[in-house]
Amino acid sequence: MFKSDFIATLDEYEKFVQNLDKSAHRFADEWLEAFDWGWDSVTFQELYKNYVWSTQIILKKEDDPTKLKGVPLEKLSRYFLEKGGVARNIVEIIEHGRWQVDGQGSLNKSAIRRCWGSPISEDCGFQLYLECKNHSEPVENTEFALHEMRMNNHGCNLGVMISTSGFRVGRGLGIANVPYLNFLQKKFHLLLVFGSFKRVIDERIPPLALLQEVLGYAANNSYVNEKRIQDFYTEHECTSLARNEYARLFG
Repeated sequence: MFKSDFIATLDEYEKFVQNLDKSAHRFADEWLEAFDWGWDSVTFQELYKNYVWSTQIILKKEDDPTKLKGVPLEKLSRYFLEKGGVARNIVEIIEHGRWQVDGQGSLNKSAIRRCWGSPISEDCGFQLYLECKNHSEPVENTEFALHEMRMNNHGCNLGVMISTSGFRVGRGLGIANVPYLNFLQKKFHLLLVFGSFKRVIDERIPPLALLQEVLGYAANNSYVNEKRIQDFYTEHECTSLARNEYARLFG
């Protein structure tokens, strides 16, 4: 076999460049982890589409809210975290009559160490708690406090909370200061909203890169100090995005 056998023709090179996903080079390590764990963009977009549909359902008295609203968001969230290389084997855990967590999974420590660095990897601990709120109202102090308490009571340092209708952080109020105060204690709260998943598709941001950005919001007290971030997490912004996506996808 000659060395020239590995040299592409001009047509082959142009075809390669056209098909090249340039975003993979912007987030090479993060996408490598996602691909290693089985990330498939088509599957993610199908789950996203089902979730968008669920956001516009108006529940009737006889409806099952868990089936119609809870399940689509939980499926999307678990795929995002598992196939994104963040955590594995995410399952619901319950202590009957006392508490329930939408998802608990073991962290992929090697992936976090590679993408976020050793100090943060060690501080994150060994597990992740997931809480999903596909409600018409934003998450307020009480709901967030319960999530925070469950983490504290069970040795969990990394929590992901996802709210379709955003969080009460407007003008730096509500829970805005809590992620920063917890960050100082090495408790990490990663807050995601509807627009977070939309960014994965629109901007081709892999989960580990997106979550690192969100971790930065907590570290820099951005929910208190940055209006751009506050606006992204408001009920108005989140619900407007959801309505627009529903119209785009389903006419």
